[in-house]
Amino acid sequence: MKNWIRVIILILILVGGTVFFRYWSLKEFNSAFDNIDASYYALSALSTNTFSLRSSDKSSELITEEIATSSQEALAVVATSTELVPFFTSPQNGDEVHIGCTYQISWQPSIMVDLFEIDLIDTNTEKPLDPETSGLSRENIVKKDLQNLDWKVGAVLPGEYYLKSSKINGVDTDKRSGVFIISKISEKLSSGDKVSLCKKI
Repeated sequence: MKNWIRVIILILILVGGTVFFRYWSLKEFNSAFDNIDASYYALSALSTNTFSLRSSDKSSELITEEIATSSQEALAVVATSTELVPFFTSPQNGDEVHIGCTYQISWQPSIMVDLFEIDLIDTNTEKPLDPETSGLSRENIVKKDLQNLDWKVGAVLPGEYYLKSSKINGVDTDKRSGVFIISKISEKLSSGDKVSLCKKI
């Protein structure tokens, strides 16, 4: 009888231990999974925040680049608009002058010119023509009461040209006119028409 009691007690202890161990194991297993889930969500959130920060950094860089680009474009526009204003007021951009005709070269009144170094430049070669060919003296003394020069267009090839002054009043400079056209006068024109044509500029 005592042996049966011992056996029953032993079975109860084993069954109770098994139930307790199962309960404890499930609890630890669930706790471990909860920790894994928490770590996963924490890592996800960290990755999202990092991506957002990187995205915002890239946005800031893009905005900075756009501002820099806009500033450079604005400066380029200002520089270009300044360069587009020629120093010489006659001949002007697009004017047509004729070989053998005499014209007045004039310039902006903001500078009082006493001594002019001036060349006729061929737009194709970007080189100055010699004075004998262009009909334009390189060094010119300007009368204060006139502030212009007379220029008899020399025997140059028809084409596009511009005037360039490399020195004014002994000071190095880079002053230019607009691009104008030099043309031949048709031999079929009467002398009166030729005179009228020479006056046009």
